[in-house]
Amino acid sequence: MSVDLSGKANGRGAYLCTNPACWERALKRRLLNHALRTELDAESLQRLQEHAAGLESNTMDS
Repeated sequence: MSVDLSGKANGRGAYLCTNPACWERALKRRLLNHALRTELDAESLQRLQEHAAGLESNTMDS
């Protein structure tokens, strides 16, 4: 499982905007599990949370 910023990787995917609030909502409510039709493991969830945290700091820097 990875974040594809280009949106062109093969396989099942889910689109989220770059707004950190979108990511927080999706992760907190397990919306990605539903969209991807799978259960995210702890490692994948952690990587997504780290990605979301990076978006937050990039947004604040702009």
